[in-house]
Amino acid sequence: MIALSLTLVASIAAHGVHAAQHLNFDADFTDKPQPFTIHVHQDFIDDTKAKTGKTRLSTDLDQPDFDDGVPSHVVSAWSRYWEDEYDWRTVERALNDDFEHFTTTVHAGENYTYPIPLHFVHHQSKRSDAIPLLFLHGWPGTFHEVAGIIDLLTSPPNDTLPAFHVVAPDLPGFGFSPAPTHPGLGLREMGQGFNDLMNQLGYTKYVGQGGDFGSHILRVMSPDFPDSLVSILSNLFNVTPNSTDLQRFANNQTTPEETALISLLTDPGFTWTKAYWDIEKSVPLQVAIGLTDSPIAWMAWQYMGMRMMTPGYEWSTEQLITWSMLNYIQGPYGGLRIYKEANREGVLDGFFPFVKQPVGVVKYFGDAGYDVPIEWARRQGNITFFSKKTPDVLGGHFPAFLNPQSLAEDCWAFWGNKTASRVDVFY
Repeated sequence: MIALSLTLVASIAAHGVHAAQHLNFDADFTDKPQPFTIHVHQDFIDDTKAKTGKTRLSTDLDQPDFDDGVPSHVVSAWSRYWEDEYDWRTVERALNDDFEHFTTTVHAGENYTYPIPLHFVHHQSKRSDAIPLLFLHGWPGTFHEVAGIIDLLTSPPNDTLPAFHVVAPDLPGFGFSPAPTHPGLGLREMGQGFNDLMNQLGYTKYVGQGGDFGSHILRVMSPDFPDSLVSILSNLFNVTPNSTDLQRFANNQTTPEETALISLLTDPGFTWTKAYWDIEKSVPLQVAIGLTDSPIAWMAWQYMGMRMMTPGYEWSTEQLITWSMLNYIQGPYGGLRIYKEANREGVLDGFFPFVKQPVGVVKYFGDAGYDVPIEWARRQGNITFFSKKTPDVLGGHFPAFLNPQSLAEDCWAFWGNKTASRVDVFY
C-alpha cells in the first residue's frame, strides 16, 4: 500500500479517490510543500520486468520503416533490453541525487473543487536577483525534461545573464503527480493549481516556460493571472489557420512558410498524429487498458510521437525506457485523458485566449509549430521575442532535454531584456 498523509486519506474518504492505490510509489501529500524521495515499489518493478520479457510480438511486414507503427524487430530489442539490462533502481538513485523533490496539494478555482496532489522539483538560485520560473512539460514528458537545463537557469555562466528559481511540476496524471479521478481538471484548472503552487512557495510574481501542453497551460492561465504571470516563453506556440488563410492557400497566395504549415496539417505524416489525438480525446480509458497492462505497448505508443517530433536525434533504448517508466509507474490514463479535457476547452481546435503579457516564441525544426509565421502568432499573443531555429539546430519537440544550451540562451535573451519581458517588475 502507498504511504499517504492523513490529509490525502481524508481527501480519499471525502471524494472517493479510488485509484490512489495504483500509484505504485510511496508518497505523502499534505497542504504545504515537503521533501519527497522517489521510491517505486519493488513488486511493481519485478512485475514490469516480467511483462516485458513476455511481450507477444505482432507478425508484421518485411519492411524496415515505421509506416504501420513500430516494427516488431525494434519491439523485440526493447523487450530484451528492458528485461535483461535496464535497472530502474540506478535511474531512481540518479533522479533523487540530481533533483530536489517535493510534494504538496494545490487547489484550482470554483470549477474544480477537489484537492490536486502534485509532485514538483524546486531548485533555487544563489543569485539575489533570480526570477521565479514555472517550467511546464508536455506529453509524454515529465519533470525530467528540465534535467539538462535546470543548472544553466539557476547558475548562468556570468552575472550579466538572468538567473532563475526553477519550479518544475509534473502535470496531474504525469510522473509522480497522481491523476485526477474526477472529470473537469482541464488546462485552465491546472493553471490555477500551478498558480497556487507558486504562491505556496512565496512567488507572487513569476514567469513561465513551456512547450506542448506546458505552453498551452500558460496561455490558458494568462488571463486569470495578469499580474502574477509576468511573461511566458513558448517553444510550441501553435496558431490554427483561419478561413482567410485557407482561402489564400487554395488560391496559391500563401507565403512559403504559411504553405508549409497548412500543408503539414493535411500531410499523411501528420494525420496519424491527429488520429492519435482523436482516440485519446474520445476514449482515453479504452486506450489506457492495453497500455497500462503492457509496458512495451506503452513505450511504442509514445515513441511514435517522440520519433516524428525529434528529427536528427536517435533515442537510446535506455532513454526511451526511462521516459516510459516515468509515466508507466502510475499508469498512462491520466496523461492520455488530458486530451479529452483540452478538447472540451477547445484547445485542440486552436481556441486560446489572447495573451496580453509579453510572449517569447522559440521554434525548433520538427515541432508542430515550426512554420507558424510571426504574423499569425501576433493574432494570439503580445509577441516581443521570436526565434526560428534553422533545421540543423537540434531540439524538436523537447528542446529543454535535447538542446538545453540553446533553449537556455533563448531564456537569457528574452528575460534578459527587462522591458520586452516585463521582468523589470522584479527589480
